[in-house]
Amino acid sequence: MMWEARNLVQNYSFFKSVLLKESMYVCGSIRYQANTGEPAIDQAYEEYFNEWQTKCDITGRSPFRHLIQLGHMGMRRDGDAGWVMVTQGKEIRLQAIESDRIGNPNELGKKQENYIGGITINDLGQPTSYKIFKRTLHGQYKDPHDVPAPNFVHYFDPLRTDQYRGITAFETAIPHAKDLYELLKMEKLAVKWGSAHAGVITKNDQGPDKWTSKVPVDATGKAAGDLKLEKMEAGKILRLQPGDQVNMFPTNSRPSATFNGFITTLVREMANGLNLPYAFVWDMSAFGGATARLEVQQAQRAFQRHQQLLKDQVLNRVKDAVLGRAIAFRDLPAHANYKKGRWQFNSQITADLGHEVQANINLQQAGLKTSESIYGEMGLDFQEESEKIAKELSHLQELAKKYGIPVSILAQRLQGADEAIMQYRQMLEQQEQEQQQIEQQSVQQTQ
Repeated sequence: MMWEARNLVQNYSFFKSVLLKESMYVCGSIRYQANTGEPAIDQAYEEYFNEWQTKCDITGRSPFRHLIQLGHMGMRRDGDAGWVMVTQGKEIRLQAIESDRIGNPNELGKKQENYIGGITINDLGQPTSYKIFKRTLHGQYKDPHDVPAPNFVHYFDPLRTDQYRGITAFETAIPHAKDLYELLKMEKLAVKWGSAHAGVITKNDQGPDKWTSKVPVDATGKAAGDLKLEKMEAGKILRLQPGDQVNMFPTNSRPSATFNGFITTLVREMANGLNLPYAFVWDMSAFGGATARLEVQQAQRAFQRHQQLLKDQVLNRVKDAVLGRAIAFRDLPAHANYKKGRWQFNSQITADLGHEVQANINLQQAGLKTSESIYGEMGLDFQEESEKIAKELSHLQELAKKYGIPVSILAQRLQGADEAIMQYRQMLEQQEQEQQQIEQQSVQQTQ
């Protein structure tokens, strides 16, 4: 299934698009914020970790964010992915390991009680080591070496408690994807064949075929056959015998509405297997009305689930190891809460920005939501943005004092924020209504 999934991603745009979209919304932006309780130490931890992220890859090719994105795509495509934490001097480097290198895929038939797909476990079921292979240019696996479990970060999404290796997320979609790929290929051939014929001439009498012309003989002197094709040229006058007819070849009947409906059914099956809304993975125009927010929230919940899985299995383990080693070598000050912190991902997707903004303002004014959580949903840091706002207001006050004008004139845009938000919301609602009218007109014209 791993090879099938890789083949589909390389040759079928649907699966490639799903992987790119997921990686963009799940871990397109990753940011660590320390929370020891002391701002000076928090700043030192964050600066150290941010600098480490630029040089974390042992090959020197990718920053930390890109390694995580590649690992997430590998986990969804192959079933799992991993990183070996290698110590180099005072610091830790990450060596990315793809799924097929964890154990030898050519030896999956070998059954051992304490060895499962490259993972050695003890009597309690705890992983003790991971067997990592090198893959040659010719697809051979050699030079295995065991990596202790504390030094290996394994990222996978199990469906059973006794599961130690992951399975591709496209498992249930592979049969439908093969059928869909073949159907689209055949339908394209049918459309091309139909478009290559301008019309058909039929005759009702039983006489000789007037449209048959002999093909020149070949090198052996044998006639190659009868030619029953006639090229069309602009401006020609066509003369027919009594009883003959010219029928235009139908080119607008394919693909039919029934065929498109069947394709939609297959895509929905694949989307259900990926736990993503159909409109999100295939046709954004399917978003509409109240269901748009529901589908967006469904997609957001799926992304948040993967973000939590990343934090539990990968991000916190790597962060704790990096900061802990720096503290051990006294490159960072020690603190009892050095492991406390939070991960900030990119902003949440929304179907109605004006509605979400107004709802957040109302909840904040009612004391039911904090500014920190609102900034977090936008993918921003509350402390950094507060610093920016304070600096901006301070700068406006200095300008007002310098030129002798009221600061309210310069900060008018801040005072009129509520009115601007309401106007923006009304504009979005009007655009949504216009889009729905256009879609309804398009459906009526199609019918």
